[in-house]
Amino acid sequence: DIGIFADVANNGLVAVKKAELKQYEMILMDMQMPVMDGIESTIAIRNIDMHKQTPIIAMTANAMAGDRDRCLLAGMNDHIAKPIEPQKLYDMLLIWLPQREQPVSEKKRKKAHLENTPASIVPVIPGLDTESGLRRVLGKADTYLSLLYKFIDSHSNDVTALEQLIEKKDYDTGERLIHTLKGVAGTIGACDIQEKSAELEKSLVEKKSAKELEQMISELKQMHEELMANLKNNLPVKEKQEKVTGPVSDREELLLVLYELESPLKACRPKLCKDVMARYKKLVWPKDLQEKADELGSLTLKYKYKEALTAYEKLLEMINITQVPAQS
Repeated sequence: DIGIFADVANNGLVAVKKAELKQYEMILMDMQMPVMDGIESTIAIRNIDMHKQTPIIAMTANAMAGDRDRCLLAGMNDHIAKPIEPQKLYDMLLIWLPQREQPVSEKKRKKAHLENTPASIVPVIPGLDTESGLRRVLGKADTYLSLLYKFIDSHSNDVTALEQLIEKKDYDTGERLIHTLKGVAGTIGACDIQEKSAELEKSLVEKKSAKELEQMISELKQMHEELMANLKNNLPVKEKQEKVTGPVSDREELLLVLYELESPLKACRPKLCKDVMARYKKLVWPKDLQEKADELGSLTLKYKYKEALTAYEKLLEMINITQVPAQS
């Protein structure tokens, strides 16, 4: 809406590689990125000659003074808290982006915002601050509804998956999962779930006792189940997406997406797996591979990464046997 274009990096290493190839006017740095976190990525980017003075702004849900100090010591210039408030982000852009000859006027920016004012298509949903959620998408009702549908599709099993991880004493993966849930909940306006997730994340970092964790997870589960039920009962009926059809995806495309999925599966990274699965769902598989491909997709989205890896290896083996057409 304000004429700014952004490149997106799915992890810290990719962010550094992009910075090596292009001079950016400003960098928004997520502190919780995989492969290289925000601190490591910032230090690496500051060693690139053309980015020694580029404004780097930290984005993190942790607003403690100690966290801000770490950001500044690593070479960042400023800090903005998540979930992102559009007005605060806009103010940050005005501070750190170079002045342009024809800046976006306040009048034009407000007009763009008003044009996106929501209609009555967003219902009142218990447990959800829809006003807060809409504000974070600049009042775009369609975008907000899309986020709510995505929350149902992608996060229905989060608490169950967390219980399984805690049972296995995989606290690191559990911490990443609850961090993601906290961020998403904050974005859509599920404030109670956001607060409980933040409390639980802190307890996981502090390695609280299993009994304490169990109690907090139980409380979160009740909130989560109630919100899911309220969303399903109150949201407008979502138009069913037709199954992807058309020519079978070529061999190189199938293998490329599969190879992208391997590392997140092995590292048990929920958000990265979901990012790859968004592309995975668009593939058209040969009929004799479809069942195994569906199994891999289902296991991945249910956080059953060990079983998913087995299905992944089997699918790779089947691709090598099957005569999948190569790109011409």
